[in-house]
Amino acid sequence: MRPLARCLAAVVAIGLCAVGCSKSAPKPPVEEKPAAPPPTTGYTAGPVTGGGAIRGTVSLTGAKPALPPVRCARDPEICGKSKPNQSLLLGPNDGVKNVILWLTDIHAGKAATPGQSRLDIKACAYQPRVQAVLAKSNVMVNNQDLVPHDLNGSIGPRSLFNRTILGKSEIVDLYTPGMVTLGCDMHDAADGPTAGCENGAIGVMPNPYFAVTGDDGSFTISEIPPGNYTLQTWHERLGEQSQRVIVAPSATVVADFHLAAK
Repeated sequence: MRPLARCLAAVVAIGLCAVGCSKSAPKPPVEEKPAAPPPTTGYTAGPVTGGGAIRGTVSLTGAKPALPPVRCARDPEICGKSKPNQSLLLGPNDGVKNVILWLTDIHAGKAATPGQSRLDIKACAYQPRVQAVLAKSNVMVNNQDLVPHDLNGSIGPRSLFNRTILGKSEIVDLYTPGMVTLGCDMHDAADGPTAGCENGAIGVMPNPYFAVTGDDGSFTISEIPPGNYTLQTWHERLGEQSQRVIVAPSATVVADFHLAAK
């Protein structure tokens, strides 16, 4: 065989070998893993079967601290020069009023619809001083004084709103869950967030399982699906406390709290 013919034959043989090799070793199929389900977040409303309840009392341990009167920065003819400190109110047996309680880890239960609550400003004070609402609700603010007020609300260091309330009503939307502390830059003196002339709080709750203690420090939360939950408290002066609670079907469990004065 001539040299040129031998070269051409070699090239053809190499090409055939390459094609054959590529077909003789197929890659194994890649096994596709199913996509992970999205994490469950938020709250799902639905029917509650065998719902139970939590009731109890929040009380003060130790002696009530001596709270000096609060000072008002201006408009003494409306606000007065000073007024009693309302940041810690006690009832019979040292029951603590205005404590907000809620279940922090419940994700399904009774249905609830955001609505509208009311906040009055009278004699440079918020009435009620403390309340709780469902997230995405709003509050109708009514100024009953003859002077403007600078209503501001914040969650910790984050400012949510700042409204000048004249002799009229204003609607404030409450979308962000958390403890919204209220103040008034026009009338608060430099006494701190719990001792100003015009202070309050609104608990904006992520689920409908919450309550605010009454004059005697008592509370009730009902229609709770059976299960284990964390019950949390918040008070503007006494801080926070929590405990685990087991709710049995169609039963009522007692959960009392004892908060120490600071």
